Amino acid sequence: MDMAMDRRDADTAPATKSGGAPAGLLRAALTRARTALLPALAFAPAYAGGVVVAVALHLYWRETAFNTRTGAILILFALGALLGGFLAYVLAATVAGARPFSARLAAIAVALMAITAGVTAFLFFLQFRVYYAQWHSDHFGRLWLMQMAYTGATAVYIFMSSGLKLILPFGLPVLFAAAWVFARRKGR
Repeated sequence: MDMAMDRRDADTAPATKSGGAPAGLLRAALTRARTALLPALAFAPAYAGGVVVAVALHLYWRETAFNTRTGAILILFALGALLGGFLAYVLAATVAGARPFSARLAAIAVALMAITAGVTAFLFFLQFRVYYAQWHSDHFGRLWLMQMAYTGATAVYIFMSSGLKLILPFGLPVLFAAAWVFARRKGR
């Protein structure tokens, strides 16, 4: 038996790029990502608004006074949800594509949870970095890298222990409603 591909097999085999991935799959994923940009621009503000309402309800439920501090918290969560919602929509549309409803629902739910939390934690980190910059080293070096790493770890820890409590339990209905809206659309 001849192990070499004959001409007919070579014509039907998918073309590959230099990385080894079939060119058709990569092209389809990029097309799905490109077509998801405009719907993501509409989805992200609605999702961010829902997250802000959920955080505000949680603050009200905990009988927290609304002042400039809570306003800053709401802005931080709004920006995190806006950027996270946009990135999650594009990622889920690219990954889930035209898969069944349950796959699209799972893709957007996981993406929204992870990316919204990650972006908001990163915004916490930026706020910490600005605050602690007065005590950090001014120039790039080993000490500066250590200070950035510890500041980042602290920001993520504080966000996970304090910030996520603001989203839960009122944020779960927002998450599932947003995931439901995404999953109902027809994949391409």
